[in-house]
Amino acid sequence: MRFSCNLNGTCEEDFDEGIYLTRQQCQASCQSLGEGADTREAAYLAMSFNLEQALNAAPSDRVNLIRRITGVTVTADDSWDTLASIITDDYLELYRREGNIFLLYLEARLDEFDFLLLELISPRYTSISPNWSKIRLIITSDIRQLFQGYHDIYFFVELQEEPPPSLAELISALQLQIALIILETFDLPQDPANHHNYVGEVSQHWPYLLEQFGPTIPYQEMIGIDR
Repeated sequence: MRFSCNLNGTCEEDFDEGIYLTRQQCQASCQSLGEGADTREAAYLAMSFNLEQALNAAPSDRVNLIRRITGVTVTADDSWDTLASIITDDYLELYRREGNIFLLYLEARLDEFDFLLLELISPRYTSISPNWSKIRLIITSDIRQLFQGYHDIYFFVELQEEPPPSLAELISALQLQIALIILETFDLPQDPANHHNYVGEVSQHWPYLLEQFGPTIPYQEMIGIDR
């Protein structure tokens, strides 16, 4: 057990994260910032500009800081991991929190494409959370190539050999391909039995995807489908 000094000048149990090994060591140097609201506000403002340093704050101060940033109150025991997720933009970890308590915080920072990724990978991703900005960049590039008609030669050949009989089925094939691009980039298993579910999840965001990557539907002219 370790201990940390909070802004009130009180020593708190801080498990493995505290800078003091004993409560006595903490109490020997722990001092309050004072009762002034302006002083306390300045301290939280300083922490908000240096969140990595705030990881060394006392649990109660981390809880207050997280509430100020996100509007969400977490437990003291969970405050270090939560703040670390905020610092590293670990959106997947925040999205997975029970009760979706960080949804409003995420909605203010992410767009519909981010939520498409989160919805697809959240139930399936068990490894260390990825570098979100980099992985999004890779997936965006691949989907853009898909809409431009040159992402995957095998997909192109499949469409030529067995053209979808309708525009709806072509769109479903494209939606499945988008889901597979996302799963493959995250190195997740691709279960053929779940292809229908993949299409369903992507189809909810299809108008957005067309707006971002369209507006024309790729391969439609090549196959000669009107409807």
